[in-house]
Formats: sequence, structure tokens, C-alpha cells
Amino acid sequence: MKRNLIFIRHGKVDLPYKNHEEMPFFILNELATQKLDPLSDREFFVGKLEYFRNLFDKFKFTAIFRSPSKRCASLEEYLKSSLAISIPAQVLTELNEIYFDLEILFSNKKVDLEEINHTLFEALFKEKNGVESFSAVLKRIEKLLEAIPKSGNFLIFTHGFLMRVIEAYFKNGANNSTSFVDCFKTTSRFDYFEGFLVNENEIVTHISPKKIVG
Repeated sequence: MKRNLIFIRHGKVDLPYKNHEEMPFFILNELATQKLDPLSDREFFVGKLEYFRNLFDKFKFTAIFRSPSKRCASLEEYLKSSLAISIPAQVLTELNEIYFDLEILFSNKKVDLEEINHTLFEALFKEKNGVESFSAVLKRIEKLLEAIPKSGNFLIFTHGFLMRVIEAYFKNGANNSTSFVDCFKTTSRFDYFEGFLVNENEIVTHISPKKIVG
């Protein structure tokens, strides 16, 4: 059996903000440093239930792998209860979000997500203070891929920053003449429940609630 990996970013978190763009600096940093660990917003999930139903119908998932965060844990719970499924699920610490501390990365607390994205990844690749080292993140990804069976269809719930590095990891592997950073520059920020499929040939195809791979 071939292996298909479906990486999905968690949905809206159960906080009084429409999205991450509306969150104040201190809330973003509480999430980044993992001091704040909210559940997924159930109402937001219910609004996207048909998306997940279609994914399950298409891929007949063998198992779920997820981050230890409550927003991924509650998402697994919502899925199983709403779709009446009982497939095995496993928590992998390798799926935790990249650790970073905005208090260290920024002296000015009036920054937007675009600036946070740029600064975070520049610090990551240059292994600066205030962010998990790039080498550590790569080791996590390699360990993650070793933990997932070599055949089957797997649904993987994780976090946006890590997903961009995972996407670049596969793109770089497909073209060894291209640097990892160059591959990373071809990735973009994932919205809630957006993600990508990695097929048996390690080709990456983006998916979202608006587009499921056919």
C-alpha cells in the first residue's frame, strides 16, 4: 500500500479573537511560548465538518497523528464524535509548533503577523536567540517521518510555522540542487484547516476547505 500524508493546520482556537491577526502581542507570545494552550473552537470546526467528511471519504485514513497541544487534541475529539469514527490516533511531540519567544525577538511590541513571520524564520535559519534552532527542527521532522508507517493514509494535525518547514523539507528533497531556504521561500502561511498532501513520490499538493485534491 502506498503512503499519503495529509498535514493540516489546526483551526481557530477557543479565544475571543476571529483569528491570529486580531490577537494582541502578549496573547501571541503566550501561544508561541506554549504557556497558553486553548482548545479548538468547536463552532468553527462544525462549520468545516463537510470538509473533513470529504477528506475521510477520499483517503480512508489509516490513523491520525497529532501535536500534544489542546487545539489538536480537541480537534481529534470533535472529529471522532462528529463522524463516528474509531481509527487509532497517536500523539507525537515532534508535531509541536516551533518554539519562539516574541519578547526576545522584538523590542517593539506593535508588530503584525507578516513581520513576525519574516523575523521568526530569519532567526530560525540563522539560529539566533529566541527561537528553536533550525537543526533541532530538522531532527524533529526526520524523527516524525520515521515514526509514521511506510504505507497507509495518515491525517496529521499540527501547527502553521512547522508545516512551512515540513513543506520545504519535502520540496528540497525533490531537488537537491536547490537550497532549503530557497525552497522555504516558495511556501506561504497556512490558514486554519489548510494544509498539504505528500504522496508516495513526495510531491506536495496544497489542500484547503475550498479545495480538496481530486
